[in-house]
Amino acid sequence: MLSRSRSFAAGGAPVGSGLTVTVSAYSAGAGAPAMDAMRTARSECVRGASVTQRTGSGAGSGVQALDAVEQRGRATIRSVLLRRGDVIVSVTGSAVAVPDGLPADLDGRLAALLQGVCLKQDGTTTDFTRSVLAGVQRYTGLLQDQSVPLPTSAAALPALVSPSATPELPEPVSATPPQFPFWPTQTPVPVNRPTAPAAPTPYPTATGIQVPIEDPDGPGCGWAFTGMLAPAFDPKAAAAIEQQRRTDAIAAMGADVAAYPAKAQAYAQSFAQFDAQAKAYLAYVDAMGQIESQWAVQRAQQQAYADALIAYQQATQAYQQQLTERAAAQQRFEQAVQWCAQYPQGYPPPTTPAPPSPDTATPTDPNAQPTPNPTGPTATPVAPVAPPPSGVPATCPPQPDPLLAQPAPTSPASPAPPPDPRPTP
Repeated sequence: MLSRSRSFAAGGAPVGSGLTVTVSAYSAGAGAPAMDAMRTARSECVRGASVTQRTGSGAGSGVQALDAVEQRGRATIRSVLLRRGDVIVSVTGSAVAVPDGLPADLDGRLAALLQGVCLKQDGTTTDFTRSVLAGVQRYTGLLQDQSVPLPTSAAALPALVSPSATPELPEPVSATPPQFPFWPTQTPVPVNRPTAPAAPTPYPTATGIQVPIEDPDGPGCGWAFTGMLAPAFDPKAAAAIEQQRRTDAIAAMGADVAAYPAKAQAYAQSFAQFDAQAKAYLAYVDAMGQIESQWAVQRAQQQAYADALIAYQQATQAYQQQLTERAAAQQRFEQAVQWCAQYPQGYPPPTTPAPPSPDTATPTDPNAQPTPNPTGPTATPVAPVAPPPSGVPATCPPQPDPLLAQPAPTSPASPAPPPDPRPTP
């Protein structure tokens, strides 16, 4: 890795504050994994750091970018990292804000400088396996995809099995029993909903392999970008690897073909078991539906009877109330008849005025004063009036309550209970 840094101090800023710009060039294909390592280090190793990663080719973001913010006491340190190919630019501000336009300006300059020099600015971490610097365990070299067909000289291929049609398996209805008595009294034993087996995966008639080829250019910005030499390529060894991989691929396809008849037979047996289980399950679902239908009718009958019973009780209460009111009206009328018998001329009885007394006649002398005669004639006396009974109007002749003129109420008929659904012995 080649790296160079330069710091810029802001006027009037405290000592140690400012901006630091670092440009690092990595070996072929190593830029992407280095950027991944920086992201991991800032996310996991720096306590309290906030790391945001962006990928793409937007203006100012390179092909990969990181924005990390760390708080150290009262100082805020922000780092912006941009990558293009195997070059990473880092801008760090200590107690000084990173200008918004600076990362984009540096990214534009970097893109222009790498034009025609870096082979692939959008290289990925996977490309690094083409470099021997990836290590013995990870190094693969440049690989090319090739297709390997199943040889036509193979034995007759077994027929492929198509997935069998599966019946629709609905969920069973939930049966709610009515109040006792009800019929049937029990539901059938639950049956689990079976799952249809999967048909065997068709055997392959072609597959793909990766074979090593010469890599003169290199990953990322390329071998020449940092003066690396291309890995030595042995055509004979590559051809041997290719042949071995072709042989292994053909053998694997042959094994899949040979194993397919047994898988097809196992599928047929499993589907036969599933079919029997499905029929038992559908019979259970049908039985539950029939029971729920019967119970629904019985619940409706019981509810109708309960509603009719409430209405009957209310009608009986109203009937008793009417009888009580008619009896009270009849009693009041009879009491009124007895009371009015004391007053054959009606009530209130008429009064008889007293005749004028000679001693109280109007004198001819206008100045004379009349002299009353205490022993003279008076009004006819009336017997004392006895008050009518409570609730009886003081009117004679008595008038019957209009309620007595109405037809007598009829007793309501009690509802019939629902039929007993249980079978008779």
